[in-house]
Amino acid sequence: MSNADWGTAKKPNDHCWRLIRELEKRENAKVIYGLRPGEVCTKSSGETKITVCQRMAKALWPNCTDLVRAGQQVKTKCESLAKVYREKSKGIKETGGGLEGHEQGTEVLMEFYVPAHGPDHDTPEKYTDLWSMFTCLFYAYITSDCTLNS
Repeated sequence: MSNADWGTAKKPNDHCWRLIRELEKRENAKVIYGLRPGEVCTKSSGETKITVCQRMAKALWPNCTDLVRAGQQVKTKCESLAKVYREKSKGIKETGGGLEGHEQGTEVLMEFYVPAHGPDHDTPEKYTDLWSMFTCLFYAYITSDCTLNS
């Protein structure tokens, strides 16, 4: 197997999206990234990260004969996705210290809210454009936010 082709950060290919879908599976995410905050471990699978990465590599490339190398490439990509996610999500998660002109404890209504699955037919154009820009910059954010520990 030659080096895995994942596409680019702005335009991931099918292998990258298939890897992200594999990472969304809780049994894989628990081993690769650990438990979610507040999640209680009831029973360890006993699998190592590299074993899980090799299993995901087998799902990505069913005819692969060198699972050790393919597993290492999957592990490297998982680490890369996690690093980019953590870097990009820092700015999104910062609140800036609150809203000016509002007392603490008062309710503040947002102008518009876009649900996690993205905009729909009722979403104003400026928010649809913002969502498009956001997903272009952070292509794996939507799925990663549910998968990775931050």
